[in-house]
Amino acid sequence: AEYARRQVGVALNAELPSFEREMQQLILILLPTGRCAIEQAARHLALDRRTIHRRLAQAGQTFSNLVQVVRRELSDRYLEQRARSMSEIAGLLGFSSAGAYTRWHQSGQSCTPSARRAQLSEKILGKDPPAWPRDSYVPPRAFSSNSRNSRSEEHTSELQ
Repeated sequence: AEYARRQVGVALNAELPSFEREMQQLILILLPTGRCAIEQAARHLALDRRTIHRRLAQAGQTFSNLVQVVRRELSDRYLEQRARSMSEIAGLLGFSSAGAYTRWHQSGQSCTPSARRAQLSEKILGKDPPAWPRDSYVPPRAFSSNSRNSRSEEHTSELQ
């Protein structure tokens, strides 16, 4: 939740009317809970959901459109962070699974989240992304004296 609050200042447009900005901030907080619905927003704001609909309509917005805008912005930010898995990103954006996130992303961006991550990497690095992901590094095993001896014996027998 703290990370989401820090992203509010960056992800949201300060020129928006205050009610829209307040709704986006609330959406940002509700998304990772998986309960980002207008009913939840109404409870948090102590307003009737019809009041929220009416105020957003006055600004030419809908609640679902605001959710989509926040998700798109956060999706790109999370995809830039290569250490985040697709499942983690899906959860942070309020999706039940990585598959649901992938379907949503393909319908809105016309590419998979993995392809978008590659595009963002190229944009950030100004070149092709590295051939191997940072997450795939596996440190070498610590060898005990017994395993070291058996390995050297194996190596010696291969040489003969």
